[in-house]
Amino acid sequence: MLRLYYRFIWFTVRVLSTILFGRRSSGHHNLPKDSGALIASNHCSMADPPFVSVSIKRPVYFFAKAELFGHWWSPFLISGLNAFPVKRGRIDRKAYEQSISVLKAGNWLILFPEGTRSRDGKLQKGKPGVAKMAFDAGVPIVPTCVTNSRYLKDALFRRRKVRVRFGEPVYPDKFADIETDKEKFTAMTNEVMDRIADLLKSTE
Repeated sequence: MLRLYYRFIWFTVRVLSTILFGRRSSGHHNLPKDSGALIASNHCSMADPPFVSVSIKRPVYFFAKAELFGHWWSPFLISGLNAFPVKRGRIDRKAYEQSISVLKAGNWLILFPEGTRSRDGKLQKGKPGVAKMAFDAGVPIVPTCVTNSRYLKDALFRRRKVRVRFGEPVYPDKFADIETDKEKFTAMTNEVMDRIADLLKSTE
């Protein structure tokens, strides 16, 4: 039942985002077909998660703040859309372990390595937790960019078109020979953020 609900919401948002905001996506050949993956995107708008998710033709998972759970509508608006709770402001080991399980099962998880929305649209420094998750789950990170989501009023009826672009995946193995975990995670995160920056430039 919830799977059908997810597909219904996915289809509805996909159609509306295409009609209203001119959403288009590219780089789908970079999405791994035989493993789990972290879809790591820049983050300028609350609309970024749905824009990215409806650009992917398979179910994806999300983090959502824990405060959204426990309401009567939570199973449909939150859990039914493959979101699971994370407590903000501290390390949430339960959420982390759940994310690793999701990835090891071959699923894709969307997250935003900047940690919060960019108020001015400029790409912020990435947090190394995204690389740690990739190493622990043994999955690649797919650099992703969303453009014009900050300007939804201007994008309405396609005056500015929303674009989602997926870049070439970054694999943990590339950084396996780096001596310390901290250096590994930092190097991988920096490469992912550099690739997101390149995607943003080429999509402008």
